[in-house]
Amino acid sequence: GRIVSMGRDVAIPATARVIDGQGQHAWPGLVALGTGLGLYEIGQVGATVDSSEIGGNHPDVRVTASLNAESAHIPVTRSNGITRAQVAPQGGGPMRGQSAIIRLEGDTWEELTMVDRDQLHVSFPRTRNDAKEKTKKSEAVEELERLLEEARDYERLRVEARTHGSTPPPYEPRLEALVPYALGQKRVALRVDNAQTILNALRFAREQELDCVLYGVREGWKVAEAIAESGLPAVVGPVLTTPSSEFDPYDSAYANAAVLVRAGVPVSIMADDSENTRNLAFHAAMACAFGLPHEEAVRAITYYPAQVLGLESELGSLAPGKRADVVLTDGDLLEVKSRVTAMFIDGRSVSLQNRQTRFYDRYRSRLLRLQGK
Repeated sequence: GRIVSMGRDVAIPATARVIDGQGQHAWPGLVALGTGLGLYEIGQVGATVDSSEIGGNHPDVRVTASLNAESAHIPVTRSNGITRAQVAPQGGGPMRGQSAIIRLEGDTWEELTMVDRDQLHVSFPRTRNDAKEKTKKSEAVEELERLLEEARDYERLRVEARTHGSTPPPYEPRLEALVPYALGQKRVALRVDNAQTILNALRFAREQELDCVLYGVREGWKVAEAIAESGLPAVVGPVLTTPSSEFDPYDSAYANAAVLVRAGVPVSIMADDSENTRNLAFHAAMACAFGLPHEEAVRAITYYPAQVLGLESELGSLAPGKRADVVLTDGDLLEVKSRVTAMFIDGRSVSLQNRQTRFYDRYRSRLLRLQGK
């Protein structure tokens, strides 16, 4: 399931399957961050949507409990070059729950799952840019701080109980799940949108000493220097959207990633669209058209997302020893007209057929039949 060797003069075993890629392009598999893939099926049918939990803060919620390996969205997403995805809760909160990293090939949720409980996703409480008291903490932020402090105390009492043989505190699932994030041992995904909320989130992460990454960051271009100074990476998206304010430039969403990169912020790109995660490459393409260098745009959907997940030694680029997630295309990866011609996940050839290609074949054959061909 891994790349053994690369180059012009590689010794090919006699039993190997050979694919002629003459004139085509080979890429590492794309990595989609923050998706609702496998949790969201048909928006108008509530029984097919299991992407969020009710009842406030739930750091103990994990998406693997709800993954649908038979989702029609998975093969559709896969056919556009995406081989791995971070599936995350899409609502609830502010503490939405924990995400998982999946491979886009498998018959059960166990086969899909690569890493369970990789990040805690927090929808950071929003502060309007025109708020009079921008630095005053809201009750929701104070609640987050209280939960983190309780988790630290919970762990401290457990350690003391083990050390001195005393009675540990009663089991509390929310605090149990929160401990590694409160101690900075695992990464917290802070979902932020407008400029003032981003600034408040940066202060929160610094004061709580959390290992964080920013998700969304639609108005990151307004506070790019502050984000760069924090050293936190940003996952920008969606790119294919309208400005967040009527006073913002028409291309603010398109150029956001480029502005952040020029400021020195490590940037990944996400589609942030439960129904159209497959368009990830096109979000990067639009960012490329509005100032993001082509190499950075490709890395923003391959190598940099792998870094965000702590899996850059496994995914995100083509190199001996890495997982053999390989995509062949007949044109540039960022071109809408380019077609994925072959895909491998963990070295195994994966079908590119999906619900949409089946419909295409069905109705095309009907049209040809009616035309007498």
